[in-house]
Amino acid sequence: MHTKTHILANCPRAPSPRWRVERDLSERRPDDDKSVDRIAIEEPYPRPKKCNNYSFLFLRTWVSKHRSRHRRQGARLHLPASYVLPGGEGYGAWGPWGEPSACSRTCGGGVATQKRICLQVESDGRSRCAGGDTKYYSCNTQDCPPGSLDFRSQQCAEFDSKPFRGTYYHWVPYTKGPKPCELNCMPHAERFYYRHNEKVVDGTRCNDDSFDVCVDGVCQPVGCDMMLGSNAQEDKCRECRGNGTNCHTIDGVIDTQDLRQGGVALPLLMVPRSVLRHERGR
Repeated sequence: MHTKTHILANCPRAPSPRWRVERDLSERRPDDDKSVDRIAIEEPYPRPKKCNNYSFLFLRTWVSKHRSRHRRQGARLHLPASYVLPGGEGYGAWGPWGEPSACSRTCGGGVATQKRICLQVESDGRSRCAGGDTKYYSCNTQDCPPGSLDFRSQQCAEFDSKPFRGTYYHWVPYTKGPKPCELNCMPHAERFYYRHNEKVVDGTRCNDDSFDVCVDGVCQPVGCDMMLGSNAQEDKCRECRGNGTNCHTIDGVIDTQDLRQGGVALPLLMVPRSVLRHERGR
């Protein structure tokens, strides 16, 4: 769930608190059979500045009109209509494309490859073909089972059983490095990270903010349809290639004198369980 936090325009700008969404499955609205969400202040620090002795925040919530669960769908086999070909199609006496490789992942959006060979080679070994020799396909784009470990986390965890400078660590991903497709891992509760591999496994997400995945060490575009090379995007209703008409907006204004630090949970706006995302605006 993506959020943006701002102070209202008629109040001085101030650093905004961090929030979390709490779901209470037992609480019901009389006119809605769905469960509801609460917005809770998690760490409001630094404390927001006040305007006329009140702290004002604006909350906007998009709620789905339908209970149908939208999720990115995909086949379990390689998808030949969706691929990236570094170097382009090119020209020359290329041989036919070979059989696709196994998928790099069993779920969650992996990558398979196909290779071709140039049939015209100079006596000095130089190829007379131009273009790329490897296609990268989307595959196994169905969701992973609930509770599955993040794919990058799985790769870091493989080093838990290997001593690092004489000590065993529990490794977790470090994603703030300059190269998103390196496997950088940080020992839990420590203050350093280490590059375990120059490249993550193909199909690893480049970051948490997009569908893009790493392919041979390079971040490649992926659409909301989970297809490599696709430019498909979600609308405000989180519907892939949607037109924004399958959800409606609930607005609310919060005025309170008590935005304390330390996990204070405040029921601010009652919204159905089908809530898609929250936005705090100014």
